[in-house]
Amino acid sequence: MTWLDMECEAKKGLRRLKEYKEIRKNYKGLNEEVNNEIASEIVNCSEFYIKEIKKKVLFDYNSISIDDIHNPLFGLTDRQKEILLLRQSGLKYEEIATSLEVGIAAVFRNYKAAVNRILKIKNDNLSIFTKKQKIIYNLWVEGWKYKQIAEKLNISLSSVKTHMGIIKKKSKLIVNIE
Repeated sequence: MTWLDMECEAKKGLRRLKEYKEIRKNYKGLNEEVNNEIASEIVNCSEFYIKEIKKKVLFDYNSISIDDIHNPLFGLTDRQKEILLLRQSGLKYEEIATSLEVGIAAVFRNYKAAVNRILKIKNDNLSIFTKKQKIIYNLWVEGWKYKQIAEKLNISLSSVKTHMGIIKKKSKLIVNIE
């Protein structure tokens, strides 16, 4: 699991915890007061933990998986992919800037924008896919053709195309899918 994956999971957990607190805030009784107090402490710790993980994502090497970098769902630009790959190879921001003949600030901005794009889609959009859309998308990412996916899932080719169209809209995918 990469630092980026850990950040994504921590944010999901924090979101669920906040939802729990919101639901339970009007419940009365000593047990509920204790539960709410514990939940508040966990929220505070989680927010601190997420900030620390974010630092790891931005400043440690190998904080993003190669699969995420090449995943077309995230719609990263070629420059962003290049910077992410160079960063994963162990180069410092300064070294990347020199090799690409751009400023350090531009490298960091591109890196941060790519990370934020991946996180946004992982946190927001993937959670709104239906189970079938997730299955279809994962098969497509593995290299399956639409016809093969239809046969594997015993659905029509037009259903696969429809699901992929919905996936594209939900993810606001910039690049062309097949």
